[in-house]
Amino acid sequence: MRPITILAAGALGLAAATATADIVEYNFFMSGDQQVPPNDSDATGAGRIVFDTDTNLFSIDVMLFGITLDDLLDVGPNSTPIHIHNAPAGSNGPVVVDLGFMSSFQDDGLGIRIQVTDQLFGGVQGGVTSDPEANELALLAGELYVNVHTNDYAGGELRGQLLPARRASSLASG
Repeated sequence: MRPITILAAGALGLAAATATADIVEYNFFMSGDQQVPPNDSDATGAGRIVFDTDTNLFSIDVMLFGITLDDLLDVGPNSTPIHIHNAPAGSNGPVVVDLGFMSSFQDDGLGIRIQVTDQLFGGVQGGVTSDPEANELALLAGELYVNVHTNDYAGGELRGQLLPARRASSLASG
């Protein structure tokens, strides 16, 4: 089984375990062809974000393959390599959540991974400030994406659009 398949399978298990009315979950895949403009990177990634619409807290787990810790580029307002940006597919937009400000990548033997747990979905994050409620609306509208910056691709090597999914409660009810 490929590593991306393993992460996606684990995400499906989480959806069943956390099925409540206020939790939404998105699984996403990352590639260079989602970048604007697209690039020819062979690297890939996969991730899962779980968001609580009542508390505005989120957790995210991102796994990258074909990128090493040494490849990461420190860019943006906080000099970190991974951010959530606000823009629909096919467009670039500003950083609204700085994942690298909240955690750092670790090499886990299969690839590199970053995990952020129970953080406010916006607010003040060093040099990034955004409105958590506006970020929630953008998430639910499919207008957010995760972007990873590397030495070879300073503008972004991998991008994964966070597309709307059914609320976890609708998964439990059928």
